[in-house]
Amino acid sequence: MLRGKFRRQYAISGKWIVDFYFPDMRLAIEVDGSVHHTAQQKKKDRQKDEDCARFDITMLRINNREIYGDECKLIEKLRLGWRTALNRNNQIIGMDAGE
Repeated sequence: MLRGKFRRQYAISGKWIVDFYFPDMRLAIEVDGSVHHTAQQKKKDRQKDEDCARFDITMLRINNREIYGDECKLIEKLRLGWRTALNRNNQIIGMDAGE
């Protein structure tokens, strides 16, 4: 599985709380229950995803069906999120790549 230090219920940008956060990887994991199916919550989720991207944080969303479903598929999704975070070009917030 995923290894490394992580925090639960971690505040990002003073505005959002993510379920799990791996600071060394800049990987956030959200477990989305049924409340995430509402239009209002979907809008908030989009805003949170956009803010995480602005702060150079890889966001991985997992729904309850995936948590309680096929364990192999869940592990593969977690590994893919981990690899995405590992291979991401780190950006300094507010600076262009050429600076």
